[in-house]
Amino acid sequence: MAWITSQDFYSADRLFDEDPAVMVMLKTIGPTAGRAVLRHQVAEQNRELYETWEYVQLFTGLFFFLFLLLGTREGKVALGLALLLLLLVVAQRFVITPELNYLGRPLDFAIKGGPAPDRARFMLVRGAYIAVEVLKGAAGLVLATVLVFRKSRRASSGYTRQEINMVDEPNHGHVDR
Repeated sequence: MAWITSQDFYSADRLFDEDPAVMVMLKTIGPTAGRAVLRHQVAEQNRELYETWEYVQLFTGLFFFLFLLLGTREGKVALGLALLLLLLVVAQRFVITPELNYLGRPLDFAIKGGPAPDRARFMLVRGAYIAVEVLKGAAGLVLATVLVFRKSRRASSGYTRQEINMVDEPNHGHVDR
């Protein structure tokens, strides 16, 4: 998502710089205002993409957590990591992203490098967003490691072999004929 959204801003700049038709249409409002409008449109599109991606993560994480909880015999570590991932996405979607959107909209029209209201607060919240992304990545790697490299309790207990041997017993007196 970070790569896609960064490319969107470059495409807005390229459109403004390389397309003469855009230059003619935006000539009436001026190049600075025209660039600001294009960059604002890209920022709004990126905000929508991030929100959509967070909803996808939210529903996928909820499904995965419920699957681990109800459909497997995973231990507390795997369940705890899956729950941590889910809670991080919830915090991102309902706390951090709305704050980023609120603080970012006025910055869309701020002059690059000039004074802007709440720029420092925006950068702080953006740093929190990035920190949560890094934490999600680390927790996801640990969870994947736990799920891949743990030994199956059921297979190591010999329970499966006992079920198979029960079928092969010569005493078939329990079968109705």
